[in-house]
Amino acid sequence: MDKLSKLMNTKTHATKAAKVNGVSLGMFNSPVNGYLIELIALFTGNKKTGDMIQLSVLPVGGDIADDTEGRAAICGTCPHVALGSCYAYDQGLFSMMKAFRKGSYKSMELSDFLTIAKTRKIRFGRFGDISLLPFNLVQEIAINCAGFTGYTNQWRSKHYDSRFNELFMLSTLGSKDSKQASKKYPDARQFKVINTEVDYINNAEQGTITCPSENGFNCNECLLCDGGAAGVSGVDIEIKAHGLDYKSKRINRMLKSDLIAFTAI
Repeated sequence: MDKLSKLMNTKTHATKAAKVNGVSLGMFNSPVNGYLIELIALFTGNKKTGDMIQLSVLPVGGDIADDTEGRAAICGTCPHVALGSCYAYDQGLFSMMKAFRKGSYKSMELSDFLTIAKTRKIRFGRFGDISLLPFNLVQEIAINCAGFTGYTNQWRSKHYDSRFNELFMLSTLGSKDSKQASKKYPDARQFKVINTEVDYINNAEQGTITCPSENGFNCNECLLCDGGAAGVSGVDIEIKAHGLDYKSKRINRMLKSDLIAFTAI
C-alpha cells in the first residue's frame, strides 16, 4: 500500500493497544460456585517475570477477602488461601484491584488481544487460577502467544479440567502433596515448593531441577513452567518457600513437618 492509499484508510491502532495498562478479555462463570469472574490482562511484567503480559481472574463483585464467594470463585482449592500464605496477595494486587473497581480495564476483543500476544510472552495467573476459565479459551491464547508460563492449584478439585495438565504446572507444597499429585496425574509436571532447609536435587536425570530464577534468570527467559514444554517432559521444578517474610516463614514451618496434604473438594 502506497502512502496515499494508506492515508485514505482508517488508521489502525492495534500496535498501540500494548501501551494500555490493562484490558478485560471477558466474563465467565466460575465452576466452583457459579460466581461471575473476569479475565484481566496487564501488559507489564515485574522484576521476576521480566517482560510478560500477566493474566488474572478477578471476581466481578471485586471482593477478594479470604472468606468471600468472590475469592472462592477465583482461587478455588488453592491451599495458600487457607494457610494465609498467598504470595500474589501484595501491593501490586491492591493497585490492580483499585483500577479494576474503578472500571479502568476496558473490554478488548480476543482477536485483537491475540494479535498483540503473537509477539509477547504470557504469565497465566498473576492472581487467581486461570484453570477456572474455559480450557478452549486458555488454549487458544497459549498457542497464539510467543511463549508462556502457568500454574494451577486446582488439580486437587473435583471441578478441575485435567486438560490443563497440557499447559500448566501442578503447584505442590511438600513431599506428601507432591506424591498426591503424582498419584492423581502421573504424567503431569510439578512446580514444587520445598522447605528452605532441604537441599535442592537439581538433577534433570532424577526428574527435578532448581527453578532457574535461583540462577538469575527471569521467567520470560526460561519458560520451563509450560506444562507441555518441549524437551523437559517428566522434569519437575523446585523452589524453596519464598515471598514476604512472614508468609514464607508460615509455609516453611508446615513444610518442615511435611504436614501439608490436601483433600480435593
